[in-house]
Amino acid sequence: MGYQGEGLYHAGPSKIVAIPALSGIMTPFLMVSLWAIASLLRPGYDQLTQYGSELGTGDNSVIMNASFLITGILIVSFSLGLLTSIRTGFWSRLAQYLLDCLAREKSQPLHSRVTPAAR
Repeated sequence: MGYQGEGLYHAGPSKIVAIPALSGIMTPFLMVSLWAIASLLRPGYDQLTQYGSELGTGDNSVIMNASFLITGILIVSFSLGLLTSIRTGFWSRLAQYLLDCLAREKSQPLHSRVTPAAR
């Protein structure tokens, strides 16, 4: 089974790597794009002085919350792809674990991370 020459995969079981690899490539661009759209739709929002997570509340918050959820799912897909294609070694398992933790943090809505004392 040789290299196909087109696409991101080799023939055989490694085809499964293409979707997680694309997920890892798309995630940063998607996050920045949706962040930009959400910030343009929020009058008075300044990207230099305000946090991006502030876009997850108020008007048009559905865009930023959807962005958190979608990028979290894409990061999980990417980390599972890493796990299935690079199984050996401590560092590959650690990277997969850290990506999973990042994805879980990203996919939680902002209001669930705020403690009652901070409100």
